[in-house]
Amino acid sequence: TTPASPLVGQATKLGLSEFIKQSYTYVLGLWTVEEFNKLGVRVSRGHMKRFSREVNGVRCCVPRWLLYTERAANLALLSHDSTDTRRALYEFFSSSSDARQGQNVTANLYREGHDVRLPHKLCIISKHPNEGWEAKCFLSVYVEKELFQLALQGARVERSHFVNMMQNSFCMKALGDWFENWAFGDLGNGTGLVLRSRGRETFSFRAHGHFPRAALRSLEGCRALPMEPGVVYHALERNCPSIDGFGVSGDVLLLLQMTVGRTHKGADWTALEHLVAAAREKAHGTSNQGTRRRHREKALGTSNQRTRVPRIVLVYVVDKSMEDFIMPRNEELKKLMEVAVGHVDRTFLECLNGKSGNGNDQSTSEEEAGETSEEEEG
Repeated sequence: TTPASPLVGQATKLGLSEFIKQSYTYVLGLWTVEEFNKLGVRVSRGHMKRFSREVNGVRCCVPRWLLYTERAANLALLSHDSTDTRRALYEFFSSSSDARQGQNVTANLYREGHDVRLPHKLCIISKHPNEGWEAKCFLSVYVEKELFQLALQGARVERSHFVNMMQNSFCMKALGDWFENWAFGDLGNGTGLVLRSRGRETFSFRAHGHFPRAALRSLEGCRALPMEPGVVYHALERNCPSIDGFGVSGDVLLLLQMTVGRTHKGADWTALEHLVAAAREKAHGTSNQGTRRRHREKALGTSNQRTRVPRIVLVYVVDKSMEDFIMPRNEELKKLMEVAVGHVDRTFLECLNGKSGNGNDQSTSEEEAGETSEEEEG
């Protein structure tokens, strides 16, 4: 830089205003994965999945993270692993929406500079029309899950904090997936499923299994599903339409949608009709085995006995501590089946505080397998 020049009329005084620096923040827009692929850089499917995210229906990325090697990307994430960072992240995830409003921040938008607890370099940043730049969410679901689990290390989650986490859009996906894995694992280990809207009617299972999401797309695929009584089935892939899994208890088919939100979007009958039809076929005995049984009944003179049709119940499964869940309307669906709210007869808070196994580790490989098959189908 050049020496400061005296101000006019003040030959012996320097103008310090010449030393004032103005800072500018430049934020590059997100790239679509399609744009990134035009660079011709080879990136593994797993790495692409971990560091990209769907935004308004289009998968987008920050190119820098895809250009890192997998080892370098993980090291960049681990650079945030410190006691101070963990404490700051926990405070951020567990602070109430009212507290965030007090910082002149809306419930879902966190402005850079307003909340120093948020690692903005790991966020998707976009332009806000009135107040500059805003952090809308983390770079990817993978990053969100890593930071969320980092925040919980060594922390004891209070009930009020847990309620706040269920409303924080920055960790809702991570918390929701964790809750989903835990709930299916707990149900499969015999913990009861309690329906709140039917006088606390309780169902139980003795085991859990998995099924491919693609099976729900056709009646043939659903016919091939085992639907074994006493077994709760969890979709291998995430974002299964309308339900996360199902289970058969006695003559009842329970369609299960896990959620940590205060409400959930309504289910789509077209995503469920094949599964329901297959269940009714099995109950009516319209499979090959059922045909042989009907011939036998006819020979014995008992074919006029009415076959029992299974009861179908769509259950929105929330945490036991959530008392104010708002049921989706589902008016058309209610004409075809029962719709209820239920909970696992144990609180997820016990899992977060390390009092019991959470099932999260064992689900990692299953989730990655599900994501792989989803990509191959796509």
